[in-house]
Amino acid sequence: MWGQPPAAVRPGKARPRRLCADRLLVTGNSRWTLATLALISIFVSLMVVSTTSELATEDRCPLIHSVWPTFWSGHMALNRVSMLTVAEAGSTGRYGAFNLGQLLGLHGLASLIPLVAVWIIAALFWSRMHQRDGSTPV
Repeated sequence: MWGQPPAAVRPGKARPRRLCADRLLVTGNSRWTLATLALISIFVSLMVVSTTSELATEDRCPLIHSVWPTFWSGHMALNRVSMLTVAEAGSTGRYGAFNLGQLLGLHGLASLIPLVAVWIIAALFWSRMHQRDGSTPV
């Protein structure tokens, strides 16, 4: 049972073809393509969660019809429901979604500056950790 390796790994035998994803990750162009797709995905996710996380179910394409124009017009944190309870929200009368930039007095797209700053700081720390280890970041 354990004595013989599978035919695919025996010396001199034909090996099965690698997965398509393995081949894609080998070339430099495909790495840039995958990195670009990842950045687009992160940006779209940022647009959705910074405006409203409750997309309209009756709209066929809410990303284009509501999220895109809302984001670029600077209308952030449109949810009327908050993760805070009434007692936690206080007596300000403002009970709904918010982000750190809005708490700091920033409005519109500028309210995302603290989030982007935290992401940049995290990326710098991550990059430095890999440089100290002698490995290169992916």
